[in-house]
Amino acid sequence: MVNRRYGHSQHLEQIIEQRATAHVISPCQHDEVIESWLQHICQEAFEVPSISWNDNLLEYGDSLTFLNFYLDLSHAIGRQLPWVTTTPTIARLASIIRNEQVIESGEQIVVRPATLDDAEAVCALLQRGFPHINDPAIWNRLFDYPWERLPPTYGFVLTADQIVVGYLGLIYASRTINGKRGIMCNMSSWYVEPAYRGWGGAMLSEVLAHDPSLTYTALTAAALPKAMIKVMEFTDSIDTSIVLPPLLHVSTLGKRPQITYDPEQMRQHLNEDERLILDDHAKTDCLHVLIRDGDRYAYLVVKRRPYRLRSWIQVNASKVLYCSNPEVFIDYLEWIKLSVMLRQSSIAMVVSGHWFNQPPQGVKVDSHVLLKSSVFEPRDLDMLYSELCLLPV
Repeated sequence: MVNRRYGHSQHLEQIIEQRATAHVISPCQHDEVIESWLQHICQEAFEVPSISWNDNLLEYGDSLTFLNFYLDLSHAIGRQLPWVTTTPTIARLASIIRNEQVIESGEQIVVRPATLDDAEAVCALLQRGFPHINDPAIWNRLFDYPWERLPPTYGFVLTADQIVVGYLGLIYASRTINGKRGIMCNMSSWYVEPAYRGWGGAMLSEVLAHDPSLTYTALTAAALPKAMIKVMEFTDSIDTSIVLPPLLHVSTLGKRPQITYDPEQMRQHLNEDERLILDDHAKTDCLHVLIRDGDRYAYLVVKRRPYRLRSWIQVNASKVLYCSNPEVFIDYLEWIKLSVMLRQSSIAMVVSGHWFNQPPQGVKVDSHVLLKSSVFEPRDLDMLYSELCLLPV
């Protein structure tokens, strides 16, 4: 059961526990005790003076508030409540608690795995949700990425009377990292039409229940989705991203290494695992870089990413998603930076601090990776096989 809470949800939990103590609720009760109990809980939890039994509860709070409420209510009654498939009301929740058959009426809401048949509707939805991405065809990459031809799902859709009104993308990859093996599932491109925002918690709950054995990651979640994801027992791993501006490491300009960008030329120097990474990411927007000095080498996968310094200022930096040999990278840092930045027309390079025993000098910025896994730890993670490789995020 969920034991982490966010924001004012501790207040919700206390309210529900207090009400549960004051009113012992049995699922077999068929009078109005459960409705009255729920009404008191809802009025205090959503901080409103009055809620009727047939009011739409989604109108009294955002997705995070309703998700916390649903999880705490499940905890109070001792079992996981299923999500209703129409407008959630006190009357419908009471029927579910009593194990009664709920007669559904009105708009039918469904959360289900997305299929290839949903691609056109999902791409249109995401283009409305993220209009700053100019090329609508980019969203097709969530349904056709090079390293997983037949993924378990293509994400999850939220439908209202069979019309797609929400989507949560899932990008799968089988990984072996530091001797550990597991299936990664990177969450991406979560968007719900404004009229259905309260159903975000149902989407997230269904996604995680679909296969609890997977390793789930969220790399670019905005504030509200991040809060909802943390509620679902994700670890919030705070790493240090290091911004490396040009000419800060001129002391490494001694001996010039060989720097290769041609995948065919670098292939012969890579080991089996690195060749697999090269092949899996060949058709993405990533830049592959091989730095060599004799028998020593480092293989990098780099993505040119936008970074917003202010609401009106956006710049491009070269984000290193993978580095096979941090020691070689450090030894030739300035050569690498200048070469990659020139090739990508970027103003800086960005690396993960946990790669290095002694991180290079630079501007340190906290970055968050949300992780839910029984296999991998935060320090095992790189940024490969993710939305960062597929989308302009």
